[in-house]
Amino acid sequence: MKRVNVKVSLIHMVFINGMLLGLSGLLQGQDIHTSRWWEIPMWVNYSEAGKFGGNYRLIMGYRTQWNTLMGKGYRTMTAMFDMPWGKEKEGFGGLGLLISRDEAGVVNFSKLVVNVGISYHVKVGEEGYLSGGLGGGAMEYNLDMDRVLFDSQFDGKVFNGSLPSGETIENNRIWLGDVGAGLSYRWGNDERMMVASNLNEGSKMLDMGVAMYHALRQRYHFLSGNTDHLSIRWVFHGLGLIGLRGTNAGLMPGLLFQYQAGAMEWVMVGRIRYILNEQSKFSNYSKGAALNFGVGYRLKESIIPMFELETGSFSLGLSYDVVLSNLATKGQPTGSFEFTLKYLNPNPFKSQSRFF
Repeated sequence: MKRVNVKVSLIHMVFINGMLLGLSGLLQGQDIHTSRWWEIPMWVNYSEAGKFGGNYRLIMGYRTQWNTLMGKGYRTMTAMFDMPWGKEKEGFGGLGLLISRDEAGVVNFSKLVVNVGISYHVKVGEEGYLSGGLGGGAMEYNLDMDRVLFDSQFDGKVFNGSLPSGETIENNRIWLGDVGAGLSYRWGNDERMMVASNLNEGSKMLDMGVAMYHALRQRYHFLSGNTDHLSIRWVFHGLGLIGLRGTNAGLMPGLLFQYQAGAMEWVMVGRIRYILNEQSKFSNYSKGAALNFGVGYRLKESIIPMFELETGSFSLGLSYDVVLSNLATKGQPTGSFEFTLKYLNPNPFKSQSRFF
């Protein structure tokens, strides 16, 4: 979802230097993207907060992007905590906290996001839940102006920081408020989380939703006379699981669509889930384990091989975006590495779940 726009001198400088390709996307109010969106559910829908079978979960993520094109590239660090509350037979709530930080290029352009979310999940029929969520918080944009060079400081051979920039910098640190909302629906024909061998019983699950972020569309600017606004991000997401009868395996298709500031992103994922072993019923020696692997495709941009290992309450997920677009250069990898680490309490291989 990154796009290049050279309408202001700051972004023009960035493009000429070749140091911060894609920084204009951040300056124009676009959000980062992730290949493992289901692992950080509040990033795609606040209604997903607390929607899992357990007491609480903690998720951490890290992503790098375009290191060879941008010196230091993009770096995104994310942490999320959520939990259910008010457990009732016909419904329950959820609370969550999401913190993320993006850093881009050698000028250390950064964006800090601190959001909280609240949700409620109402049982619909015997096998479904309809969920609604609201969230919001604060965002900080920060630009290290000591590292910035403008096109007016190019002397014909090199950029010279001692030359006047000709720009009036009014802000290098900006705080904005943020509000978002979302709806989602989850259906499943099994009362467990489908983490054990009940996959071979033909269990099925479908989770889908729609959400919007940055409803306030706040305006901001770094340079005098150049005002922009934080564009609304629209999200549609879907994730499924289909147990294969007679096996310890299941299929997990997924789809993500995002639209923001004229840019669209489609990501399609197909994975296989294989149960390695279940939680022992007689001792704590075996805590249960599963392996998830597959491939994703970001439309017109990248192929994404991915892998995840679950053991007991912990899971570690890895993926790598292999760039297919014209950003790929011979002998210079431009892909994105991403990993997530998750802790779920209690052990999902052992506990029963109200979600599917």
